[in-house]
Amino acid sequence: MPHPLLLVTDSTSFTNRYGPYVAEMLRAEGLHGFKTTELADLAAPLLAEHSVVILTRSQVTEKTRDLFGNYVAAGGQLILLMPESIWEPLTGMAPLPAGMLDGYLKLLVTREVSQGFPAESFQFHGPARYWSGAGAQPLALLYRDAVSPTSYPAIAYHTCGQGRVITFAFDPAESVATTRQGNPRCAGTKWDDTNNNPRPGDLFGAGWIDVAKEYIPQADALQALLARLVERLSPVPLPRLWYLPGMARTLLLLTGDGEGTAPADFRAEISAVERYGGHISFYDLVEKSQLDPAEVAGWRGRGHGFGLHPWAGPYPTTQLMRQELPRQEALFRQKFGHPTRTYRCHWLQWCGYVEQARLLAQVGIRMDTNFTSSRPSHGQYLTGSGRAMRFVSESGEILPVWQQPTQLEDDIMLRTPGHSSNIVAGQQSAAPVVDDPFLRVPRDGINPHTHNMTAGEAVSFTAHMLTTSMERYYTPITLNVHPPFYTRFSGPWLDGTLAFARQQEIPIWCAEEWLDFTEARDGAQVADVAYADGQLRFSVAGGPSQLTVCLPVEHGGKRLLEVRCGGQQVEFQQMEVQRRAYAFIPAGAAGRFEVLYST
Repeated sequence: MPHPLLLVTDSTSFTNRYGPYVAEMLRAEGLHGFKTTELADLAAPLLAEHSVVILTRSQVTEKTRDLFGNYVAAGGQLILLMPESIWEPLTGMAPLPAGMLDGYLKLLVTREVSQGFPAESFQFHGPARYWSGAGAQPLALLYRDAVSPTSYPAIAYHTCGQGRVITFAFDPAESVATTRQGNPRCAGTKWDDTNNNPRPGDLFGAGWIDVAKEYIPQADALQALLARLVERLSPVPLPRLWYLPGMARTLLLLTGDGEGTAPADFRAEISAVERYGGHISFYDLVEKSQLDPAEVAGWRGRGHGFGLHPWAGPYPTTQLMRQELPRQEALFRQKFGHPTRTYRCHWLQWCGYVEQARLLAQVGIRMDTNFTSSRPSHGQYLTGSGRAMRFVSESGEILPVWQQPTQLEDDIMLRTPGHSSNIVAGQQSAAPVVDDPFLRVPRDGINPHTHNMTAGEAVSFTAHMLTTSMERYYTPITLNVHPPFYTRFSGPWLDGTLAFARQQEIPIWCAEEWLDFTEARDGAQVADVAYADGQLRFSVAGGPSQLTVCLPVEHGGKRLLEVRCGGQQVEFQQMEVQRRAYAFIPAGAAGRFEVLYST
């Protein structure tokens, strides 16, 4: 039996280049099992099999529009992503010959679907069309800037016959992708003259991310809102796969760039992490590594990760990176006897827009942690996200490499010994000159990057991010704590953060653990969804052992009473997520689930 949700894309339309990315968004939100079809293959019987349909940004004929119109009139639920003017009869609004580019939206807090989402304005990227008219109810308004509203809806709701239509005035897929990956028009350019080395931060300059909004994971919030709207429209209580292992509400993801320094630094940091029951991933410069492969194998056997920290020389081109990544990855395999699965470049080198992600896929690297919240960020959500999602090209090609943002770095946050620069106040003073040219502190003695926090301030800052994630955002918080810096000045910050995580029962994982969970969760299958007379049936196959299924406790006036798997009653726990109560059901063993709602 078909899943209640149908995603319709149009590969023949240039405007639909981010259409396939909507499927990535839905799976990231745990809405697995939906069916995807091409617009050209759509027919009335296929529409009738699904209670909710998402149409990605497309160019349609009147005939196709009328096909959807009949579906909605008969009770279908339709979500339109940046529709053309031909959709006026279904949207309940009239299109205007104007719009905006790269603006803001603000949810109307009086609407039930807005509960638990940011009450303040936040950014979207890409074009938006102005619509007017009293036939639809706005759920969110377009804003010209962070504080200046328009009278035009960003998202609107309209009852049409027996069904309902939700209209996005912009394309949320394009917005999520380019918020996370940066402005493609900035690829190959430098916005910051402190360093000519190409970095991911170059893609976020010139106001692409409003630093006043960076405490909000804006891409994650928009994506979660789309999932909430699907849930709200669906007459079937939809099973969703939880973002994180078990019932974790956040995750402390530990990494450390080794920089080819002394083994004692690595040992000291591993010892600290293991005292709190956690794991860490290290990335080391293979040609300068002082580590014993046998000792590294022992660390990996204890659950830690270890990967390549490639260096293509100062100011590398894409061509040079194309040569250096395979060469250094081969050296790494030869020396340490295993491939690199997750990594971070030395100096955060990033060439092009997604060109480097293509190179990573070619050498077998599956997760990138290069996108760090350094300048212009203040150490929060530079990419608008804390979650892992695959890279997507400007043409809509999904690349088999996960982008995992890194929110916090010790050499960005902390006052280094003898150094008191403060990028917020714009004050700088001399930093100590160091012998190792591969360390972040430059030889000229000036470090323009740090936020000049004390260890205590940094622990408080990190604890606040973890707490906010537990309460609102449910994302990993990724740290980069360099082993040579851990032993010199950042140890108190990491130790304090580990103690907080342990106290709050936050899992402490390495990047390889997170990659394994992410890929297994992404591959989990939800099928055979059926709902009648208060009885929901569905099956789950595959997925990680710590996979959890979430179901709304209340749906359509009915309340969840009982869950069975394979005929046996399953205990579940209730937890509120964005002000909506969900039942959390262990699904690591998978199987056929039967859920009873009150009639």
